[in-house]
Amino acid sequence: MRKADIWSKDIVVQDCGGLLAENSDWEGDAGLLYMVNHVFDTNKALLNRTRPELRVDDIAFLVTAGTGRRAIAYARDGARAIIVEVGLIRALWTRAASIAHLPGVLANAFPIAEDIDQSWMAESCDSVPGMSDWDCSGDRAEYCVDLFLHMLEYVVVHEIAHHVRGHLKLVNAETGLHLIDETEARTSKTPEVSAAEGFLVQDLEFDADAYGLELSLAAMDEKHPFAMQWDQASATEWQFQLIFAQLMVAQVIDDARKADGAYSADGHPAPLHRAINYGNLVSRSLQDLVGGPLQAYVDMHAVAWSEAGYVAKGLSYPKGRWHDDHGKEMATGDYQLLEERYFASSRRIDGLSRG
Repeated sequence: MRKADIWSKDIVVQDCGGLLAENSDWEGDAGLLYMVNHVFDTNKALLNRTRPELRVDDIAFLVTAGTGRRAIAYARDGARAIIVEVGLIRALWTRAASIAHLPGVLANAFPIAEDIDQSWMAESCDSVPGMSDWDCSGDRAEYCVDLFLHMLEYVVVHEIAHHVRGHLKLVNAETGLHLIDETEARTSKTPEVSAAEGFLVQDLEFDADAYGLELSLAAMDEKHPFAMQWDQASATEWQFQLIFAQLMVAQVIDDARKADGAYSADGHPAPLHRAINYGNLVSRSLQDLVGGPLQAYVDMHAVAWSEAGYVAKGLSYPKGRWHDDHGKEMATGDYQLLEERYFASSRRIDGLSRG
């Protein structure tokens, strides 16, 4: 029996719109489906070679026809799956298209800011724009497609991390659920407060981000070994792409709260908090792996946040949500303290997993 047959009538899959039909009426879905499957298959193959003990080969990857923005790590009767609604993939593709057509974005980071036509672009497109609609240079379009692939990779390895870190067993032990839905990460919680069962949803999300990055680094090292093929320039360029792509995913996840002019009083919304920590971990990890002065990585971290701020302002996020009034990065507080909360989350998960 094919993997798709096992899941086609599953109640959770059906709740997410059912498996995406190959003859989808939505123009462009076939291309998007190819790209997201390519990202999953590539990472799975690399991780099978470098981390065979994780058994990622038995995780099914299911794209459903749901128009929401859900990504779910799911288990049923010993079988493991990742469910991604096509609505999320479309939203990420639209964000990549928007980046390609926002004047000034990427002008400072990389020389791909030729004059572009915004006439077709809306803040939230009602259809998936095909490449023929991208009225910009080939280099700029290619770069933004690469960013889209990085966005997909962040989603994919994050969901793989939920599985291989045992998060679903922890959730099931307390709630009886066999899934972790990323839409739950939108809620705002105070990071210092622990739930009675010993962890918060935030703990699981922080840990999945941190371990997902570890999986990305392991896959990249298998493909292009850091010790043999990398210098600081290549490391900081990839650093920018990883951080900027994760920021775009975090903004898309946070879109449901975009109309709010201020943060809630009980702490940062999880997508922003995760983005701050993820960028720190990327910067420190690549500096450790490749070397070079830390300041170069600190500076590139700031560039990624600044570019993401210009995107947020260009797409009408209100002041105080992902940008200040100049469109640049927001004040992000004490990075070291926030990073320590990431590690504290992972330590709690480690302790619970060991019993």
